[in-house]
Amino acid sequence: MDYGNDPLISSRYAQEQQTAADMTKPTKTALIRTVRDRITWLKRTLNQLKDSGVTPEMLVASGVKWDTLQSKYGVDALLEYGLRWRHMLRAGFRGSSLRSVTPAQMAHLGLNATRTLECRPNAADLGSLGMSAVQLRDAGWNADLMRAIGVNCRSMADFGWPLKDWATELGVTDFRSLGFDTYANCATAGWTRADIKLALEPAAPASQLAQVAPSVFEKELDLSKIQFI
Repeated sequence: MDYGNDPLISSRYAQEQQTAADMTKPTKTALIRTVRDRITWLKRTLNQLKDSGVTPEMLVASGVKWDTLQSKYGVDALLEYGLRWRHMLRAGFRGSSLRSVTPAQMAHLGLNATRTLECRPNAADLGSLGMSAVQLRDAGWNADLMRAIGVNCRSMADFGWPLKDWATELGVTDFRSLGFDTYANCATAGWTRADIKLALEPAAPASQLAQVAPSVFEKELDLSKIQFI
């Protein structure tokens, strides 16, 4: 989902873009100074940067990347320093970067579904957060947005919820269009007998059911071992 031409988002970042443009004017002297500043700043702690008057805007405008910042300082420290979602996006935060943050940190940043989509996540990226269906629903996620990031029979199983949660909390009802086509494929993806029955109603003939190995078919998700943050 591409928001690159969205006027609301463009307006939201207008001041940030202007600040960055002012600090990185395309002159040889400015470029050399920017690189020098970035190298120097990354040798300091965040408290030292703050004491020196280096703001999150200045740090990101120097060209430092999110992966470097996250690896060196950690997300909690960066948020305490003052880094916000707009800074993270400018530093190259992308969908796969969601794997480095927690639901609590996302709440601190005020990330609902619409804002999270700005980093172009896929189903695996979102599933890595370990959030419950209720938490995602409360953040604004629904069936249409889930489809937009590519959920399907296999990726949905990685979220760790029964199909009834997808239906009741997120409004997903047309399971066949998401790849729930046969008992064998659903069972191989990790779904339980009850989930498969829900997805494939009316139930498949007994002859088709017999094609699935019992050891695979009887697999149950132990939700008691899954921690939702």
